[in-house]
Amino acid sequence: MANSFEEVLDSFGVALTPTGTPFCADLRKAHSHKIHHSFLPVAVVSFSMIAPDYARDRFPGHRLSEVVLKRPSMDMVTATAFARSCGETITGRLNPEEFVEHLLSIVDRYREYPLFRRVPDVPAMWGIDVRPLGVYWETDWATNEAELHSWRSAYCSLKMEDQILVATILWLYSGEIENFWLANLPNDWPAVDAICLIEAAGLLKAWSKLVASYPGW
Repeated sequence: MANSFEEVLDSFGVALTPTGTPFCADLRKAHSHKIHHSFLPVAVVSFSMIAPDYARDRFPGHRLSEVVLKRPSMDMVTATAFARSCGETITGRLNPEEFVEHLLSIVDRYREYPLFRRVPDVPAMWGIDVRPLGVYWETDWATNEAELHSWRSAYCSLKMEDQILVATILWLYSGEIENFWLANLPNDWPAVDAICLIEAAGLLKAWSKLVASYPGW
């Protein structure tokens, strides 16, 4: 595996400018080298930034959920490359506090919507106590139908770029395609289109840090 985030990017022909923007540094590698499966999210993001049309041809049918759900396959060097290719930085080591702090800043963005709340009595392994509404977390974890209905209505009212951030949290939490909160709701976005959308909305860095700093549940 790679010893630095630069090696990750170089493996498929990409480098960063002095200001941190990805560019194609080796066309031969970009076109012909097989991309290691754990590097795939980095490649998808990088080429989406460099040349979206090329990225669509290079990764046909790739969904954004596939990018996010590859997080457990990334080591911290690869996660750093993922963040850096989006113009973001992370500490480069497993740091649950970094993720929780960033998660809270994202959740605060949606504080007017019935989407998430803190449940300090039932934290996950890394102390993550932010949970989506719709479940009786403190008791038997049964479905709270009224909350779930409000959650789904609120999600549908969000702009697509905000739906992407919310769906990303749920994908990270569940480690799979999420079919409880997101069932029959918009979430099956083509990866390149979604990445370009959140970049245009100014949310690419925030999204990438969610993924890259996630320590696991």
